[in-house]
Amino acid sequence: MINKSVYPALFLCVFLISSCATLITGTKQNIHFDSRPQGARVEVNGLDVGKTPCDVMVSSSLQQKVFTFKLNGYQPKTVEAGRTLNPIAILDWFTLLGLIVDIGTGALMKYDPTSYIVTLDPVESGALDPEILKTRRYFYYK
Repeated sequence: MINKSVYPALFLCVFLISSCATLITGTKQNIHFDSRPQGARVEVNGLDVGKTPCDVMVSSSLQQKVFTFKLNGYQPKTVEAGRTLNPIAILDWFTLLGLIVDIGTGALMKYDPTSYIVTLDPVESGALDPEILKTRRYFYYK
């Protein structure tokens, strides 16, 4: 028969190994962005986070993240974030609580790669720049 005083220590051990990915790797990851030419605005899921070159702390999520690079005179380029299973999350399989926490915080996955360098293509001559189209209204008459 197990002594009842062991239960709190056992509970503490289980609690400490639960949600390992959230506790060890955190819920944000540093991502480096750069472009050729430099100076492009970077958006993460439509939210402007800076100009290239830059390092941004991106929150972990089970949902797909999309990075968009925009620079006047160049066509916007969109890249989907690469993700892999966070190896630390393997320890979560011992406790359901840890798995639920890491799924909820997004720490179950990690971004890979952590550096994105894109080459932007110039807008073709005669074509309207998409950034200009967003800021002006055009009226067409027949």
